[in-house]
Amino acid sequence: MELDIEMIKACRMTALSCRQCVSVISVEEPIVGVYLRSFKQCEDICFAFLQAAADNSVYLGKIAFLCIGLLEECAEIAEYKNDKIFLQTASSCRDFSGRLTQLLSLEKIGVTI
Repeated sequence: MELDIEMIKACRMTALSCRQCVSVISVEEPIVGVYLRSFKQCEDICFAFLQAAADNSVYLGKIAFLCIGLLEECAEIAEYKNDKIFLQTASSCRDFSGRLTQLLSLEKIGVTI
């Protein structure tokens, strides 16, 4: 499975948006561990997805599927926070989740990307 440049950009942008949320939460609300954990996991899985793609891993599809779940969870939390930085992150998460869903759908029916 080869990724196009737009998929790579969406993944990196999402990971960096999540990292920014981690920084904001760490400074403003050090007690909110569940939010922190979700954003950090989302960032980590995005970078893991890119690494798996670069390595042409046989597990890329499974990592993408896991990534979708974490992206959706992260987006829900970000929308709940209702702040500009968090809303941008929610949008990035939803966009990348949609791209991954489409990618997995195409792979399932045998279309090579």
